Amino acid sequence: MKEELAGLLKKYEPLGQWEAGELLLRPADALRLADDLLAIGVSIWGVDIWYRAPSGIAEDPSCLDFSAAVGPEWPIERVLNEAKRFIEDRLPPHIELVSFVLRND
Repeated sequence: MKEELAGLLKKYEPLGQWEAGELLLRPADALRLADDLLAIGVSIWGVDIWYRAPSGIAEDPSCLDFSAAVGPEWPIERVLNEAKRFIEDRLPPHIELVSFVLRND
């Protein structure tokens, strides 16, 4: 699965940029990545959200964090659907980029 994930991130890399070890994508691209993550069985711990500030890219603290709430009993589909719903419906208006915090298990 690690090889599949590496290939997937390489596929999306030209569409975004790396910041703090995460691939930042426009919301529409992140939604497609979420579907691709599901297809290879990779879940996430959360969604970080980013905006352009005078000093560069800045992370907004209003992220979506599943790390305390998601256990192994949560199906990957449920987690990724919640993440997609957050990106589609609940992003603050100033947010330009999103990234996924990937589960490492």
